[in-house]
Amino acid sequence: MRTKTVAVPAAILTRVEISKRTPVPEVLDSELEVLARVMADRLGRGYCASLSFVGDRESRSLNREWLAHDWTTDVISFDLTTPGGECSGEIVVNPVLARRVAKRRGVDPRAEILFYVAHGILHLLGYDDATPEEREAMHELQTECLRAAGLPSPD
Repeated sequence: MRTKTVAVPAAILTRVEISKRTPVPEVLDSELEVLARVMADRLGRGYCASLSFVGDRESRSLNREWLAHDWTTDVISFDLTTPGGECSGEIVVNPVLARRVAKRRGVDPRAEILFYVAHGILHLLGYDDATPEEREAMHELQTECLRAAGLPSPD
């Protein structure tokens, strides 16, 4: 596991630890760093996150254990913020699923994976997608952040 620390404007500190338990050749660590920095800047707050890439089996296991959903999922965010502490947590992304979805939708797998990472960061920062309106707002914000970072979006 490698630790990446990215400084952002207004003295906001964002640190992202990247663990690739499944290969993710489409996405460079530098792209993840840029996305983390841009999102902290645009949203006006920093965070510390562990970003893990896992396969279908581990994704399904985590989804079943923590959310009581017995299926493979794209991304799960775990808020580990302590009362009065800085925002922190773990974001678990399934690039294997992202590749299948990208192929089905005819989009770049790299864009789909980055979209999932942005989605996980938003959940970590308190955004929710329980309603259609919230989902649409999160989707728009993910796309906006990816474009601001100069990264591809699956839209």
